[in-house]
Amino acid sequence: MDKQTKSSPALLLSVVMVSVGGLLLSGCSTTPDESYKESEMSKPLDYPPDLVAPVTSKRFSVPSPDAAPISTPISFPETVPAPRQRANERGGHSH
Repeated sequence: MDKQTKSSPALLLSVVMVSVGGLLLSGCSTTPDESYKESEMSKPLDYPPDLVAPVTSKRFSVPSPDAAPISTPISFPETVPAPRQRANERGGHSH
């Protein structure tokens, strides 16, 4: 083998690595975009007339850090297990 054939994969790998590095660096911004800080609301937001506003409840309010912890028991509805059916009654295949 001659030298050109041996160095070809190494050259290709180095070109790929430099290209990938350049793409990664060009995708990163050096200064963050903080233009949103100067923005102002020009008009209130529009919403559909049939949209119902949520009812506020103390249940979902965030308590102050000094408040005593509140524990509310979780109750699950009673469920009755479905009656089992044999495969041929369900319309399945029996083996």
